Amino acid sequence: TDGGTNWTTIWSQAGDQGNQWFSQSVNLSAYSGSVINLQISGTTGSNFTSDMAIDNLQIVSLIVDTQAPSVPSGLAASNTSDTGTTLSWTASTDNVGVTSYEVFQGGTSIGTSATPSFSVTGLTASTTYSFAVNASDAAGNASANSSSLNVTTNDPATTPVNFKVAFIGDAGTSANADAVLNLISAEGADAVVHAGDMTYSSNPGAFEANINAVLGANFPYFWSAGNHDDHVWRGAGNFQELGEARMNRLGIPWTGDLGVASTFTYQGIFFVAAAPQELGQTQTSAGNHIKNSLAANNADWSIAYWHKNQTLMQLGGKGNEAGWPVYEESRKGGALIATGHEHSYARSHEMSDMQNQGVSTTSNTVTLKKDNPATTGVDEGRSFAFVSGLGGQGIRVATNNKQNNPWWASTYYDGNGGQFAALFGEFNYNGDATLAHFYYKDIDGVVVDDFFVRTEVESGSASLRGSNPENEQKIDVNDDNTVSVYPNPFNGAFTVNYEPDWVGGNLRVLSLNGAVIYQTELISENKLTVADSEFKRGFYLLVITKGNRTYRSKIIKQ
Repeated sequence: TDGGTNWTTIWSQAGDQGNQWFSQSVNLSAYSGSVINLQISGTTGSNFTSDMAIDNLQIVSLIVDTQAPSVPSGLAASNTSDTGTTLSWTASTDNVGVTSYEVFQGGTSIGTSATPSFSVTGLTASTTYSFAVNASDAAGNASANSSSLNVTTNDPATTPVNFKVAFIGDAGTSANADAVLNLISAEGADAVVHAGDMTYSSNPGAFEANINAVLGANFPYFWSAGNHDDHVWRGAGNFQELGEARMNRLGIPWTGDLGVASTFTYQGIFFVAAAPQELGQTQTSAGNHIKNSLAANNADWSIAYWHKNQTLMQLGGKGNEAGWPVYEESRKGGALIATGHEHSYARSHEMSDMQNQGVSTTSNTVTLKKDNPATTGVDEGRSFAFVSGLGGQGIRVATNNKQNNPWWASTYYDGNGGQFAALFGEFNYNGDATLAHFYYKDIDGVVVDDFFVRTEVESGSASLRGSNPENEQKIDVNDDNTVSVYPNPFNGAFTVNYEPDWVGGNLRVLSLNGAVIYQTELISENKLTVADSEFKRGFYLLVITKGNRTYRSKIIKQ
C-alpha cells in the first residue's frame, strides 16, 4: 500500500502441485478504496521439473447485483387465431444484462423466453385472455410485471376484417425469393398460400429458414406439393413434416394428406390443397378430393390450390398436366383457384366453364357461386383461376400469343414488364364479409392488377349482397363498341372515341390502388385525347360513367 517499500503477503502456496492448472481467488475487499500494487514472486525447487506458471490474472468486482431490469413495455399481440397468439414487447434494460422474460396468462406463469417474443398456443376460440410479462437478470433480479394486455381469440367461423392472404408459387431460395418474402411482410399479409415449387435445391430446411427469417417460425404459411418438391416431400426434415410442424405450432387441425389431398379451415376460410399428377394423386382423384371437400363445407370463402396447370390456363409452353376435373370441381364448388408452375402471372375473368373457357362476365368484380346439383341442366358454378408463379425462380415469356386469349383479365410476363411479385387478397374487405379486394404487386411497387371478388356461395342472392364494391346497380357496357381507346399500350398520348350518348359523362383514369390520376367531363365532340404527362409506366383503369352505365378498360403506359 506504500508504493512498494513494504509488502504484505495475502496468499501463498508451496509444494508439488502436479502437472495441471489450478484456479485461486484472493479477496481484496480489505483494500477497497485504496491504490495498491500487486507482486507475484516464486521460488523454484532444485531440479529441472520444478517449473511454475501464472496465467489469466483478473481483477473482478465482488459487488452483489441487486438492480432489477426495467419493466417490459409495449406488450402487443399478432397472428391471433382461434387457438393462439404471438406476444411481443419492447426489450428491457439492465445494468448487467437481461437473461430471460417470464410470460403470465391470467396471473399464472406459462413459460419463459430469452427474446422479447412468445408464442401462446392451446387457447379456446372466441375467448378473452389477459397476458403480462416481466424481465430477469443473471443474479435473479426480476422486474415488476408489465401492463396487462387483453387478447380475444378469433371465432374460427369468422374472417377478420381485411384479412390479407398472399398467393405465390415457384420461389426457390434466391435473393429474388427473399425480395418477394419481404414484399409479403411489408404488405402486412396475415397468411401465405404457396402453390408448389418451394425450392429448386432439394433443401426444404433452407426454404424453411428463409421463411422464418423474414416472416417468423409461427407465421401461417401453407404449401402444396410441386414437381420440384415431390422427391423431398415425405420423410424427416422434408416439406410435409415441416408443414405439419408449422400447423401444429399454430394449432390448426387438418384432414388428409397435408399438401397433397388435404383440407383445413383458418380464420373462417376453407382451404383445399391438391396435387394432381403428383405423389400418387391422379387427375381424377384430385378432382374428386376437391369435389367432396367443397360439397361437405359451408364456408363463404373457399380456396383450392395446387401446382400444375392445363396448357390453356397459363401463358407458357407447359402441357395439359393438371387435368380439367380440379378446375371444374373447384368452379362448381364456388372456390377460387390458385396455381403456380408457369413463371408468370395470369388471372382469368369470372368463368362459367373452365374446360371450354366460358366467360360469364368481364366485370372487374368476380362472383363466386356454387352449382346447385338439384337444378338439372343448369350449372350455376362461377369462379376464376390464376397463376401466380413469380415467386422468385425466374420470369418467362408468353408463348403462341396466349396472353391475348379472351378469358384473361390480366397478364404479367417477360415481355410486358414482368417482375417478381405476389397476389394479395383482402377478405372481409372493410367489414363486408362477402367481399374481397385483390391486387397483384411486384417487388418494385408496381400494382399490375386490381379487382374485387364477391362470394355468393351461401347467400343465394346477388341483390342482397350487392353487385359491386359500391353497392350500385350499374350496367357494364364494355362489349357494346360505344367506346374505344387507342393506342393501348400508349406512350405519348391516348385517344378515347365515344358515341354521342356518352356526352356529359364523367371520365376518370385511376391507378390500380384506386387513386384518381386524371378526370374530366366528356364534351360535345366524339373523342378526347389525353397526354401522358401525368402517367408513369404501368397499368391504369379507364372508367367512364353516365347515369347507370359504366365503361371500364385497362390501359397501359409503356
